[in-house]
Amino acid sequence: MASLLSAVAPPPAPTLGFFESTELFFELGEDGVSRFRELNNEQLQELEEVDKTLEESREFRVGATSTLARLDLHLNEYRRAMILRFRLENKVDELLSQDSRTPDNDQLFFPNNLEQMYDNIRWYLTIICPKLRPRKKEGVVKLPTLVSRRWSMLHWLKMYLDWSPNYKQLQAKTNQAL
Repeated sequence: MASLLSAVAPPPAPTLGFFESTELFFELGEDGVSRFRELNNEQLQELEEVDKTLEESREFRVGATSTLARLDLHLNEYRRAMILRFRLENKVDELLSQDSRTPDNDQLFFPNNLEQMYDNIRWYLTIICPKLRPRKKEGVVKLPTLVSRRWSMLHWLKMYLDWSPNYKQLQAKTNQAL
């Protein structure tokens, strides 16, 4: 019987929770108030590692490969449509790049002015509609195809702007373009 028990692995050591693992960063004063302790190099390195991980994760995008590809396609279409709009309005000299695959002009293409942003999306949906190819050789582009582009734009608005409209606002302001 003893040989069977010796073959069983010992239980894993309990992992520390957040408060337990960060107690070495603080000390309790005589007045009962928690205060910072002096950090040693290891603790400072641990905090810097967290900061580095956070910075590296800023550009990380979660989603299926097909979803990310669709979002990227719609963003590139939007950028190209906006470049054409700047050309029409004789504002080409304001562009930092004429390449729709780079984010160089995104500050121009995603303005913080709400009405201008809606106008840009309406422009995009209006210019893209006649250029889209329907799935069948004959016929017209279906409404869900355009609506998916509006959903994509909502995603990019949330990524690029400090504010973002909810979907009902975006829908109400861009319906006439569909």
